Amino acid sequence: LGEIWRGSIQAVPRGQTGAAHALGLNYVSRMRDVVLPQAMRISVAPTVGFMVQIIKGTSLAAIIGFVELSR
Repeated sequence: LGEIWRGSIQAVPRGQTGAAHALGLNYVSRMRDVVLPQAMRISVAPTVGFMVQIIKGTSLAAIIGFVELSR
């Protein structure tokens, strides 16, 4: 999950950060107002897919564990 978020932050074009810097925004304001809203749009689909895979994998492991215990 961390890699998804790191990759989405890095996927925001450098020009966006440079423009925010040219406006005089400090690092926290650049991240909060410019970079993170764009990164959220990029990372929503992979994050949902990752969470679905975790849920599916967990339920599959529970079913396999139940079958093995009941035999």
